[in-house]
Order: sequence, then structure tokens, then C-alpha cells
Amino acid sequence: MGLIRGLARWIVKTLLVMSIAAFLIASTGSHFSTKENITPLFQEIALSQFSESQTEELYNGLSRQCMRQENEIIKIPSPVGGSGQIEVNCTRLEEGKTAEVRRILKDEVVGGMIDSLSSAQCSGIDCINQGPAGLISEAFNKFLKMIQTLALIAIIVFGALVFILSEGISSKLIDLGLPFLFAGLPYFFANTIKNSINIPANFSGISDSVFSFLSSRFLVMFVIGAVLIAAGFIVKLTIEKKIEKKGGKKR
Repeated sequence: MGLIRGLARWIVKTLLVMSIAAFLIASTGSHFSTKENITPLFQEIALSQFSESQTEELYNGLSRQCMRQENEIIKIPSPVGGSGQIEVNCTRLEEGKTAEVRRILKDEVVGGMIDSLSSAQCSGIDCINQGPAGLISEAFNKFLKMIQTLALIAIIVFGALVFILSEGISSKLIDLGLPFLFAGLPYFFANTIKNSINIPANFSGISDSVFSFLSSRFLVMFVIGAVLIAAGFIVKLTIEKKIEKKGGKKR
């Protein structure tokens, strides 16, 4: 009976580690697959592609179009493609000059691109096959949030089972803490893993943000595990030790 109980406890703890890992990955994915969070990262990438001289050239070109058309608002084809157009306010362009050009690139061009990509039609795991459009689509974000919720439920269920299968308060706390501790260990290797991946310089900002977000979650899991294990040893060395001594005296 003890062997079966121990095996069951080991299996449940392994499933708990897997559930925590799934929760961390899904929560990171759902965080970075929203327009609100991914747009600033792509805006930074887009602006980094244009030097001051290139931005000046864009300003001069738009300024000439404004002078030729003699309208306050001019429309230019969207670089994103399709039949979309970008409206340029000539008054604001003249006042802001290159700063207004950078705003147009950031808000109108990149913003329009993200809006177009996020509206991609896909379902669940199939969104991955659609590339960037699928990965930042609202459908994929909902799918990741569903995985995140299911993983959280699994953590609660398997955590409760570990608590039930373990004997003694100290063992319960230690056995519950170990899966969290193991799930948080990647925190100490995050930088090594990131440096080993050949990430294009243009996407270094995105990779830094993703690894920083994920590392902070790994650290939280590691701390939770360490606190539970420490609490287990404190209980074992204080409360349970006193109970053992009292039991020994009665005998």
C-alpha cells in the first residue's frame, strides 16, 4: 500500500510540474499575443529601421505631395498592402516635420499592420500554421487564455491531490513545494537559453521582453516552492518534533 501511495504521489507531482509549466507558457503567450502588448514592441522595431536621413527623405516626399495636391489631408497607399490608405494631415506634418513622420510610421503604419494581422481568422492550434498573423490573432489569444485557465485548474487539482496523498503537515508542505521549485528552476538558465538562440538584432527587443516576463514568472514559482519547503522543515523541526517528544514521554 505504501509503495502504491508513493508511486501515485510521484505521478501527481510530475503532473503538477507539467501543469505549472503549461500555465507559465500559456500566460506568457496570452500576454504577448494581445494588440495592446505587441504593438509597442513592433513600433520600436519599425522605428529602428529608419535613420534620421531616411526619415528626412520621407518627410520631404510627403511635404512635396502636400504642396502638389494643395489639400490639408492627403491619402497615400498603406505599406501594409491591400486597398487601405493612410491619411496625412499636411498642417500637422509641417508643424511636426520628422517627428510627425515617425508618429505616422508608429501609429498609422504599424498600428494598421497589427490591426490587419490580429483579425486573422483561425481556430486554436491551427493559428500557429498561419505564422505571425495567427500568433497575434484574437482567436489564438482566446485559445491561450483557455489553456491558461485549464492549467490553473489542473494546478489546484493536482496540488490538492499531493496534499491528500502526503502524510504529516511537514511532508505535505515539502511535497507541495517541490513541484513549484522544480518548475521555477529555468529562471536560473533563462539568460543562457536566450543567448544560445540566434535571434535577429531587429527582434532583440521582443525577445528581451518575452524572456524578462517569463523569467519573472519562473522566479515567482521558485519562491513559492522555496517558501513551502522551508515552512515544511520548520514545522518538522518545531511542532512535529515537540509532538514526537510528548509521545515518547507518555510511553
